[in-house]
This record gives sequence, structure tokens and C-alpha cells, in this order.
Amino acid sequence: SLWEGMPNAVLEAMAAAKPVVATRVGGVPELVVDGETGILVSPEDTEALARAIITLIQDPLKGRSMGEAGRKRVQDHFSMTAMVTKTDHLYQELLKTKKIL
Repeated sequence: SLWEGMPNAVLEAMAAAKPVVATRVGGVPELVVDGETGILVSPEDTEALARAIITLIQDPLKGRSMGEAGRKRVQDHFSMTAMVTKTDHLYQELLKTKKIL
């Protein structure tokens, strides 16, 4: 991909404990920790993309480890509860800054 916002497919794969191979664009690096929850490659670098996929095929233990780390990351940082808590915290801070509360 050449551009992504906050791709749901990446979050869904991570929630399903699957390692992610994706391009380093948009919001993807905020989701995928390169080398920990998946592998990020530069956009348009098809050789790097192929190498990343082959790496995970040849090392299934690494893929499982990345997948489990991804599931934990989604649970800790991107679950519904985590996102609501972060949004509420942001609003509370903005209200305090503007002296509304």
C-alpha cells in the first residue's frame, strides 16, 4: 500500500494473533511494531515485501511470537475499552486546559 489511515485489517489480523507484513505508511507504524508484532517494509519495495513474507513462512515460531505480541498490543492499546479511556482522557484534558471544568 502507498497510503493508509488506521487500517482495520491490520488491527483485525493482530487481534487474531497473526503476524503482519505491511508497508511503512500512514498509521501502520503506530499499530505494527517492526520486528515485534510484524514486519514493516518501505512502500514499493516488492523485494523487501517478498523477503518478509518468506521469513515468516520459514520461521513459523517467529510468526507465532509476533502474532501473540500483536494480540497483546491490540488488547492493551486498541481495544474498545482502551480507546474509550484514551478519548475520555483527551476530552478531560482539553476541558481542563480551556478551564471549562
